[in-house]
Amino acid sequence: MPDDDAPELIWARPQRPGRGPQPTRSRSEIVAAAVEIADSDGLESVSIRRVASAVGLGTMSLYRYLSSKDDLVELMFDEICGEYVLPRAPSSDWKEDLHDLVRQGRLIMHRHPWTPRLVLERRGYGPNVLRVLESFLTALDAAGVDPAAMLEIYALINGFIASYVASELADEQERRRRSGTAEQHRAYLEPYLRSVVESGEYPVFARAVSASGKTADPDEQFERSIGRLLHGLVEAGG
Repeated sequence: MPDDDAPELIWARPQRPGRGPQPTRSRSEIVAAAVEIADSDGLESVSIRRVASAVGLGTMSLYRYLSSKDDLVELMFDEICGEYVLPRAPSSDWKEDLHDLVRQGRLIMHRHPWTPRLVLERRGYGPNVLRVLESFLTALDAAGVDPAAMLEIYALINGFIASYVASELADEQERRRRSGTAEQHRAYLEPYLRSVVESGEYPVFARAVSASGKTADPDEQFERSIGRLLHGLVEAGG
């Protein structure tokens, strides 16, 4: 039974309030300003006060457009999902359709480094989020996935992308902290890892390191990883 005291979802409310003077800013202008702040300084830097200032409004005036920071974050996340280029109709190759969506997700999260956390911590219900979801489910449907498993598989795929990108971003941050390149970072780690492998205490790890060879190009590594994940999930969900 719905909770009468629960706040109404932002998507169920009109963009323009019915009473009072007409707003001087659009919802899209407010969201764009919030996204710019998050891209520059992180999601924790986004506040009602700062966004209001960025669009030339008083803090209290912004509450005519939304009721809380949660509303704002919901709008921001949906705005980012609007960057997906979605096909009007699925192709005849569901594998490529899935891979394309996954690649786009990774690139979008790199453009907006604050988004992986949102993917892992909350669900969105905006129109862009739902369009992306529908595209994923359409590809899974073409793959023969049981409808009862579709949403779980979608959540696993999205969680993988977010975790993978979060790891990539953390590596980049660590390299910047050490003021080095990826190659210098590997050179820093290699002597220790070599000693671990040569110790004989971790034989399976040693075999895995030996078999993997040199560190792969990040894009190639991602393609292999997501290929294995999608294959396993689709097989299990059929």
